[in-house]
Amino acid sequence: MHVTFPLKIAPECPFPLSNIPFGVFNTKNSPTKRVGTAIGDYILDVALLESHGLFTACSIPRYNSPLSSIFNQSILNGFAAMPAVKRSAVRKTIIALLSDKNSELFKDPMLNSEAFFKMQDAQMHLPMRVGDFSDFMCSRTHVDNCSKMAGGPGAPANFYAFPTAYNGRSSSILISGTSIRRPQGMLPAPSSTFTFAPSQRMDYELEMGIFISAPVPFGHTIQSADEAKKHIFGLVMLNDWSARDIQFAEMTPLGPFNGKGSATTISPWVVMIDALDGAEVETSDEVAKE
Repeated sequence: MHVTFPLKIAPECPFPLSNIPFGVFNTKNSPTKRVGTAIGDYILDVALLESHGLFTACSIPRYNSPLSSIFNQSILNGFAAMPAVKRSAVRKTIIALLSDKNSELFKDPMLNSEAFFKMQDAQMHLPMRVGDFSDFMCSRTHVDNCSKMAGGPGAPANFYAFPTAYNGRSSSILISGTSIRRPQGMLPAPSSTFTFAPSQRMDYELEMGIFISAPVPFGHTIQSADEAKKHIFGLVMLNDWSARDIQFAEMTPLGPFNGKGSATTISPWVVMIDALDGAEVETSDEVAKE
């Protein structure tokens, strides 16, 4: 397949040149999982670009061994662990290649024919190996709704003091579009009893997932939002599946467990925080409380 310059990208497309998210894909004719980026209706093979030396100026380290590619991998963890300045350099290089009709990507017919894949012909995979994750209550509307569902009056006082959260179940994080089986658990029954049955109150929560890149050393305290930003690799859309009847039966006094552990699905594309620079705004405690 040959892709000509400039790429035709519909105005409503979520993958313009200003985005350049990263994910893991393969195709029927090329089954090896590797890293790619989304541009318009295409996937650009980032592992192939690396093998052609197009990221030499970015000084990319090898993955686990001197001979191992950082992008010819089934996960993004190696890329995410790189210093932020090098990750940004890779993204900027891709944008430059796609923006220049005289770049190797468009001047080399062989490279062009091997680098682009139609999105509809590719299979996407979970982009990161997830060790653990925390679920934070950050939205006032969400906190109000959930508190009222649980019988409370609304947002509790601690919501305005610090981000409340609980630890989720990383083993049930799945790629968006995966079929979800309705969970079974202990449901409230009359006279303060419980019965084991399939959940009758399945719910979802549209959220934003944040992948952490640089770990926080044990005993170290992050002092500011600016410092926290340095630890963020990228963001995904997230659907937190919730069995509300199981959740509310079990959550007092220790919090959610099985009711929130049946599945958490995420989008396959990780949007780097660089892509959101233009959307960053200042805020204050007063604005946040509104």
